[in-house]
Amino acid sequence: MAAVVVSLGYLDGSTIVTEAQRPTSPRGEAFLVVSSDTAQRDDLRISLKNTQLVIFEPADGQLHGLGSTVPVKLLPKGSAALAGPAQIEAVQRRLSSRVSTLQSQNRAQQNEINGMKEQAAAQKQAVDAGLEEWAKANGIEVQVAQKKVLEWAQQIQTEPGVSAERRALAAFGAEELR
Repeated sequence: MAAVVVSLGYLDGSTIVTEAQRPTSPRGEAFLVVSSDTAQRDDLRISLKNTQLVIFEPADGQLHGLGSTVPVKLLPKGSAALAGPAQIEAVQRRLSSRVSTLQSQNRAQQNEINGMKEQAAAQKQAVDAGLEEWAKANGIEVQVAQKKVLEWAQQIQTEPGVSAERRALAAFGAEELR
């Protein structure tokens, strides 16, 4: 029997962290040394490399803690038994864990987006307040000032030979009033 490379690792978010890796002996055994922290984990996973064999037991290579020895049964890829209930349940457990991680990441990103939206709203409010203050200080109605800013922005954006700075100011003025 050709040696198979056996790895033991765990999921950290959506990344598999390999703790130990070793080829099997001629008797089909691989003695892996792992840290005590890893040995205490409840989300360990055995995987194989460079082989046409796959792990049948424990299903999907999932371990819930380590004993002094862990027997592993292998089958050739494509074996009908690999689509059995225990394997399906194990895959669903792994996929569910991955989805939970992705959902947590999505919530964090949504919170970040919400924070950016709040910042944008605060910026718009500051610009609106500044324009209103300017209009009142100059005796101009706010709606008239807003209309004049928009007219000016449209003129600048269509006028040839205008500097990049003036175009940027016009774009800023038009965007903030929308």
